[in-house]
Amino acid sequence: MAEYKIDLRDMRFVLFEQNDTAALSAYPRFQDWTRQSYDIVLQEAEKLAVNVLAPLNAVGDRQGVVFDNGNVHLPTGFKDAYAKYAEGGWIALTADPEWGGMGLPGIVGTALMEMFTGANTSFIFTPGLTFAASHVIQKLGGEHLRNIYVQKMNSGQWAGTMCLTEPQAGSAVGDARTTATPVGDGTYKIVGNKIFISSGMHDLTENIIHLVLARTPNAPPGTAGLSLFVVPYVRVNSDGTLGVENDVRCTGVEEKMGIHASSTCSLSFGDNNNCLGYIIGNEGEGMRHMFQMMNEARLIVGVQGSSAANAAFQLAKSYAHERIQGTAAKFAKSPDAPRVPIIEHANVRQMLMEIRVWGEGCRAMMYRAAFYADLAENAPDPTVREKYHRFLELLTPICKAYGSEAGLRAADVAIQVHGGYGYIREYGVEQIMRDVKIASIYEGTNSIQALDLLARKVARGNGRDFQAFMGEISGFITQNLAHTKFGKEIELLQKAQGNLIAATIHLGQKSFGGDVDYTVMVCKPYLTLFGHVVMGWLLLEQAIVANQKLESLLAENPSHTVDSHPDVAFYTNKGYLARFFVYSIMPATRGILSMIQSDDRSAIDAIL
Repeated sequence: MAEYKIDLRDMRFVLFEQNDTAALSAYPRFQDWTRQSYDIVLQEAEKLAVNVLAPLNAVGDRQGVVFDNGNVHLPTGFKDAYAKYAEGGWIALTADPEWGGMGLPGIVGTALMEMFTGANTSFIFTPGLTFAASHVIQKLGGEHLRNIYVQKMNSGQWAGTMCLTEPQAGSAVGDARTTATPVGDGTYKIVGNKIFISSGMHDLTENIIHLVLARTPNAPPGTAGLSLFVVPYVRVNSDGTLGVENDVRCTGVEEKMGIHASSTCSLSFGDNNNCLGYIIGNEGEGMRHMFQMMNEARLIVGVQGSSAANAAFQLAKSYAHERIQGTAAKFAKSPDAPRVPIIEHANVRQMLMEIRVWGEGCRAMMYRAAFYADLAENAPDPTVREKYHRFLELLTPICKAYGSEAGLRAADVAIQVHGGYGYIREYGVEQIMRDVKIASIYEGTNSIQALDLLARKVARGNGRDFQAFMGEISGFITQNLAHTKFGKEIELLQKAQGNLIAATIHLGQKSFGGDVDYTVMVCKPYLTLFGHVVMGWLLLEQAIVANQKLESLLAENPSHTVDSHPDVAFYTNKGYLARFFVYSIMPATRGILSMIQSDDRSAIDAIL
């Protein structure tokens, strides 16, 4: 099996050439970070991902987790790897140093998460959820909760989870029945069952801190009646030391298609009516608080998709260079023609470009969303903060759904590049496909993301945020329509954007006319259409930035060639990649618009 490889050159391009990450050091929160210190962190993360996490990926897939009378044991090597991960301070990448974090910008944290997730998807669940949970407690919990839990979670001493799903309440979170009854001393008795809880039980840490959605007495039905509670597996004394177990029990782990080394647990709270929880905020605010964690998680799920695509590309590329099969097409009729690596076959190259464009295009999308988050939190001008906050909210469901499906598609094509060997465990690509499939389901299915995008994010303020975001893309188009090298492709992006706007107007009219079922039916293709436009924009932006860099490089030394200077090849390839997307994938926007405008209700009216 080929080793796990990370394209640091492309990561640095997106971080520092396409997005001005170094400029974030002008903000007080990031003033101690420099381009040099960012590079050091990237290099150290690469070592951890390649040398520690990646070698355990296949091991974990084969061994899986072991459930033993309520206890859960992770595969060989995971505990040591977690200790190294925690000791290096990698859990709380973006948390403030005062809470035990690195204090990195979100865009750099996203790059690191891509490395770690691509190296070992199953492993990253525990530290990823731990930081997400600690961040909720830090931002929304009272001083006592913050002081007790946050530092120990960020250090990796304790782990964290989020507990939403119940047997009768999957995506319909408002149907949750877990109860929280006030004791009278500020604590609540928690009783109920949760399922599909990632890292719900394991042997990596001495304590696991669950964030649990539960319903208080006389609470209204639906999500408005849910509150959020900190429920430790082991109770914590007032001085921060561990006390007695808290009547939380793991009743089983799921046997899954993929992510075998991640413990997906069923948890029972309060079997003996002795499970205590501590409320975050006020009663009835649970769903609002949990959404902070979920929105961050949805961006990370998008990163899971891009990391899968990039890992699949590296494996497929290595295999295509090594696998000797067939002859060059022009010698196909000659039995004596030399056999060549399959990288020389045009159809294989087409598949490799598709895998690559999903990986690098989605990387650009995920990093841009993270950059918006950094600006939304740190820009001194409140108007600027509000603008990027709205852009981030618009992009979040697209990142999650489009990114996860791009990762699955890339893995599928990578298996095809390998041929029969791709279907065999030894080569690793089939595991990528099994591991990434869940990304389209958890943290809100992709259809839910599409409905959120269309019914909430696009419709909000009579389309105010959508129009502002379209203005951002239109500004890029106007600025570059006359570009000598990419003007034609920019014009095609403008047409694709027009398809998106036309689809948006049509669905707005359908909704206004009361045909809600139709808009629900086609919201998923609509999200794909939106994602194609965003990706086309970002890839063409990359091509233009790369072209400027290439022209400067050749102006300094005209003798540089693709063979003599790696940056010549890198910048040249950015143009090829953008063109490939524009001509091979972005034309689908016309078909999606046609389908949306057809008003065909066959799926609704059919007898099924």
